[in-house]
Amino acid sequence: MASGRVVRSLEDGTTEGIPLACKVALFRTIISVPRWVTAHMQARHSLDSVDSNTKAVERHVSNILQVLQIKRILFPIDFSEQTYATAPLVRAMASRFKAQVVLLTVVPGDSALIDAAQMMEDLEPRMDCVFRREFADLPVKRVVELGEPAEVIARFADTQGVDLIMMPTHGCGPLRRLLLGSVAAKVVHDAQCPVWTNVNDDPPELAEEPILQTVVCGLERTPDSSPVIEWAGQFAEQVGASLRFVHVIAAPDELAVRLTKLKRDRMQREALGSVEDLQRRTGVKGPTSVVIGKIGSRFCEEAQQHHADLVVIGRGKVDDFGRLGKNAYDIIRRAPCPVINV
Repeated sequence: MASGRVVRSLEDGTTEGIPLACKVALFRTIISVPRWVTAHMQARHSLDSVDSNTKAVERHVSNILQVLQIKRILFPIDFSEQTYATAPLVRAMASRFKAQVVLLTVVPGDSALIDAAQMMEDLEPRMDCVFRREFADLPVKRVVELGEPAEVIARFADTQGVDLIMMPTHGCGPLRRLLLGSVAAKVVHDAQCPVWTNVNDDPPELAEEPILQTVVCGLERTPDSSPVIEWAGQFAEQVGASLRFVHVIAAPDELAVRLTKLKRDRMQREALGSVEDLQRRTGVKGPTSVVIGKIGSRFCEEAQQHHADLVVIGRGKVDDFGRLGKNAYDIIRRAPCPVINV
């Protein structure tokens, strides 16, 4: 009879007439279901989270590798002394990454003093012969274009899958370090891919493959620096170089020297904490110098002190006061070694 009352009560949705022991058993059964369902849902959620995180990591790694792919190097040439001095460094970079070298010369098309068509025709045989020995074992493409040089270079890079532009600056004479050629400056500003520049007066290393031992990366304390950190980290790893970071707290030199040690230490600790947080988030770590002063000069002093063979900086936003990007041209002019603007 008891079992009959239990069945009828369950059918009615009530517990009237059910013995106490049955009620307890029924209650345990009822509450065990949500716990099992909850456990199942939590497990499923964990699996979904792992799957989502895995996909996110895969996308992150893919993006980093995309940033670093250097399969085509654009080498704009004008047959100047600086162009010939840069060729061994282009060869070294292309050999390291097994990249194609595109030699591009541009005939200005806006001068009434130049017969552009005739000049392009005259340049073709010269282009066919230039750097045959230097790039003998590399895939090379030779191109002659007509137009405004900086615009042509930037447009060619953007539309032809160029991963890196390598070009010397063309300031002249004893003031060369105080000048940045107008073509190089415009290309650095306009090109979408990284741009390598060099104003160093020292002759380039003539070895088959110049050694890059130290890469110095300049960074800010903003998320904008993340791609620069990742690019520099991957590049240094690929070429087998050590990586060091430098952050400059912008301040006039006269103010920097008047800071008390307590104030200076506090500013540097805060900045270092922000930089280390960026490094943790990107997974790229390295020794970091935090200094105070004018960004261009202080950064280059640090690069020289640590014997940098290459500097990597971001272009940033030109209109942001105190940003490294705004000081990129100053760094290019003063750097003791080539600079890559990412």
